[in-house]
Amino acid sequence: MLLVGYFVWDQYQQGRVALPGIQPVVSPTPAATPQTSTAPTLNLELEPVDFVSRPAQRKILELIGAQNYAESLAASDAWLRRNPTDALIGLMRENAIVELGNAGAYTIGVSAPLTGALKQVGEAFLQGVLLAVRQVNSSGGLQRGTVMNRIKVRVLNDAGDRAEAIKVASAFAKDKLIWGVIGPYSSSTLLAAAPIYNNSSNVIIAPAATNPRISSAGANIYRVAPSDSTQGASLARLVLARGNKSVAVLFDADDAYSSGLSVSFKAE
Repeated sequence: MLLVGYFVWDQYQQGRVALPGIQPVVSPTPAATPQTSTAPTLNLELEPVDFVSRPAQRKILELIGAQNYAESLAASDAWLRRNPTDALIGLMRENAIVELGNAGAYTIGVSAPLTGALKQVGEAFLQGVLLAVRQVNSSGGLQRGTVMNRIKVRVLNDAGDRAEAIKVASAFAKDKLIWGVIGPYSSSTLLAAAPIYNNSSNVIIAPAATNPRISSAGANIYRVAPSDSTQGASLARLVLARGNKSVAVLFDADDAYSSGLSVSFKAE
C-alpha cells in the first residue's frame, strides 16, 4: 500500500492525476538547453584511453590528457583504493604527482601489449615499470649534476603486434620529451620497430625479448633477459638429462621468439 500511495502522489506531483479536493501541481518544464560534451580527449590514437574497460579508468586518462592533474589525482586515489593492482592508473597517478610538483622530470616511454594475446603479460610488464617509477620518485628522482628529476611515463599500446609496434616507435621518435623507451615486450615487435628506434635518439631497454638477433639490432637497443641461445640450449640439456633422445619441436616460423628458441634447442 505504501508503494501504491507513493506512486499516486508522484503522479499527482507531475500533474498526471487529480486528487479529490486538491488542485494538481504542475512543475514548469525547463527550457531545453543544448547538450555539449565537456569530456576532454587525448587525440592520440595509440594512447590507452580508447580501450580501457571501465568508465572510471577512461575518465582518469581523459583528465590526464586535459592536464587536469589535481582532479585526476583524486580520481586515481579513489580508483586505486578499490583496484590496487591497476598499474596503468598507478602510473598516471605518478604522472599527476610529478606535474603538480612543478619540478624537473624525465619522460620515459613504455611500449606494452595492453590488448591482444599478450595483454596479461603486458599488465605484469606495467607492474614492474610502476614499481621502478615509485622507487625512483619516492627517493626524490634521478640526479643529474646538482638537479633531481623525477620520472613521468607515457604508455602506448603496441598490442603485441609488429605493425602497431612500428606505429608506437614512430610516435616516440616524434616526441622530443622522451628520453628512452622500455619495450617492446616481445622479440617480434622489438625487431620490427628496431630500425625506427635506431634512427632516433631514444635508448631502448628490452625487458623480455630474447631473440639472438636483438644483440646486433642496433647500438641504441639493450636486452635485459638472456637470449634464446642460452634458453634453448639449457632446455635441450634438461631434456637429455631426463633420458629423452628423440623429440619433436613445434614452433612458429613467423615468430622471432619461437623460431629463435627452436634453432638453439635443435643446435644443442
